[in-house]
Amino acid sequence: MISEAERILERVRGLGDQVEVIIHRSRGYSARIESNRILMPSASSEEGVGIRVIVSGSEGFSHSNRVGSFMEVAEAARRIARVSEAKGVTLPSGGEYVEVRNFDPELEAAEPELVVELARRVLSAASEVSHDVVVDLSTVDIWVTEFAIANSEGVSVSHSSTGVSYAVVAFAKRGGKVSSFDFRQESRSRLGELELEDQVRDLAEQVLMSLDTGRLGEFRGPIMLSPEAFAVFLGSVATALSADNVLRGRSPLAGKLGHRAFSESLTIVDDGLRGDSPSSSPADREGAPRSRNTLVENGVVKTYMHRHYTAMRMNARNTGNASSFSTLPVVAPTNMEVLPGEAGKEELLESVDRALWVSRLSAMPDHMGNVSGTVKGGWLIEKGEWVRPVREVQISGNVFEALRNVLGVSRERRRVSTHLLPFVLLEGLSVTG
Repeated sequence: MISEAERILERVRGLGDQVEVIIHRSRGYSARIESNRILMPSASSEEGVGIRVIVSGSEGFSHSNRVGSFMEVAEAARRIARVSEAKGVTLPSGGEYVEVRNFDPELEAAEPELVVELARRVLSAASEVSHDVVVDLSTVDIWVTEFAIANSEGVSVSHSSTGVSYAVVAFAKRGGKVSSFDFRQESRSRLGELELEDQVRDLAEQVLMSLDTGRLGEFRGPIMLSPEAFAVFLGSVATALSADNVLRGRSPLAGKLGHRAFSESLTIVDDGLRGDSPSSSPADREGAPRSRNTLVENGVVKTYMHRHYTAMRMNARNTGNASSFSTLPVVAPTNMEVLPGEAGKEELLESVDRALWVSRLSAMPDHMGNVSGTVKGGWLIEKGEWVRPVREVQISGNVFEALRNVLGVSRERRRVSTHLLPFVLLEGLSVTG
């Protein structure tokens, strides 16, 4: 594929001061589960070519799902560049790449029977716990992806990867009682690494525990976020750590480099080189080398996530976080990790008189981290004892304020998609029941 990208580059490089060519292809299979029934699997395949042209510091980009139309794509990119604002945009010149081994021959050779078998494993794991568990609106996917990037500044890099993932949604139904739904997600680059049964059984047990809910009543105390609930908070942090948003004035972490913005308990890493993740690759969407980046260390902001342009604007090291093959590059995380603490989650719960357990949070924080939402799969915990499941509980506050008041991070971690996250006990949020 890289030779194909280089041939196209030779054909179009005269259209601008600098030119970039991206080719990407993917294929895969998917199976869907609705109400404990496996639906017919589906197959998909796609390809695309994206071309970026720089003219006098202005950039234009165009994309097509037909690689053979590259000349039309390049001409469109040049026209866009000529009428765009000059921002001093340039292209990266590459660098030294680290080999990433996230390709599984078993997934490459897989047929649609594999996603059906994985879907059966989901249903079997849930029914082992109880036939009262209903798996609904869930998917299992396998895929192969490859890309190649070549530009006029010397970048020439390609990579192939495989992926397998599930997103399982479940609830419990017994008599006239129905629990709230909960979910588990996991993405891996190799079939043998999946923790599917363990995750689904844990999910089934969680929704069964939420059948007989009561009112919380008056509550003052900390909140324990599951990895899935904490992912909502981490999403706000990732958005704020994007150098794109810092430059736009839309980040509450602007000006915080080298300063403590979070609890000392929090160390946050983004690792674009992890071999167990389909999101990893030697190079980002612009051909800049990916790396493992400590974004927050013991609460101190160490770096923002960068692409080539933001690193140049802010005189910073490029972290290799450019993303999106079908658009102009944007900053995005790859595989985020919160490093584990020393105590187990049960020890953390035993360390406080009362706590509200939050399995899932129905909320979407704004860009400043303000959040208000409904607790799903909530439990009242007293001195480590699980007292009762609760319903109709609302929490509100600010993500960044709460993350300055972390009481503990568990040593247990769980995969949420490609991210590796702990249970987090924190204060600073308002709870109403």
